[in-house]
Amino acid sequence: MRIFLRSEEDIRRQVTDEVLVGALGLPSDAVAVFVRDGVVTLKGCLERRSDVPLAIRSA
Repeated sequence: MRIFLRSEEDIRRQVTDEVLVGALGLPSDAVAVFVRDGVVTLKGCLERRSDVPLAIRSA
């Protein structure tokens, strides 16, 4: 199972890079990403309300 373990920093970086910047086209600092015990929390505002569900599902 160790192969599936990732650090919280790795998860945070992936959500920021692939979801927020890559998929949504946001600046990397537009939404704060926190990871604790494998749970991702997003904090911030998006210009389009329709991007919120995508950000949540993708994270």
